[in-house]
Amino acid sequence: MARLAIAVGGAAIGGAVAGPFGAQVGFAAGSIAGNFLFREEITNEGPRIEDAQVTTSAYGALLPVVYGIYPVAGNVIDASPVREVVKKSSDSGKGGGPEVTSKTYSYFGDLAVSICEGEIGGLLQIRANGQIIYDSTSTAEIVKPDWLKFRLYTGTETQEPDSILEVIHGAGNVPAYRGTAYIVFEDFAFSQFGNQFAINFEFLVAIAATDAGALEGVTVSPETVTTYSGGLK
Repeated sequence: MARLAIAVGGAAIGGAVAGPFGAQVGFAAGSIAGNFLFREEITNEGPRIEDAQVTTSAYGALLPVVYGIYPVAGNVIDASPVREVVKKSSDSGKGGGPEVTSKTYSYFGDLAVSICEGEIGGLLQIRANGQIIYDSTSTAEIVKPDWLKFRLYTGTETQEPDSILEVIHGAGNVPAYRGTAYIVFEDFAFSQFGNQFAINFEFLVAIAATDAGALEGVTVSPETVTTYSGGLK
């Protein structure tokens, strides 16, 4: 409405100065000025999930016992609240067009997933919803996306509680899960799986250090907690 008023005002001034032709020029100039002064704003929003939450396992789920090298299904035993990250991008438009703002939503969380009874030598492969996200079975290179960060606890009787879980629940309120091999994913990117929060994890476990020791980047020391973040350490 304000843009139209400016255009009409421009037509009136132009008509008073130069007649009908001036009115046309004034209306056009007023329209352009109105578009810049009162530019329309459009916001496009991507899919957003309300009350996002990771479902953890029921108490008392059985732990598999592994011999040699064997695939096992993981069991989510703890999880942080899901974190929402909003990314905005703007296009100011050309020629006084509307300003378009786009919003996309990504979701991240910290997950603890039990693997099997410890103590294990290491992991050879990790799958999430059937997708391989970590693979050390090739001697050429380890396959791991940049967003994947995790700590592997091999299930010793001396391992300590995970630091991220203690941030979530408070120091002294987190079990060490001694005797249980488990893994903690940090900032797990649910957006890589269509923002699904029910993730099925599968692990290819090497029970003996000698089975995993020949493969670079696999935990071989039973007392070591290995952190994978951006690159292998």
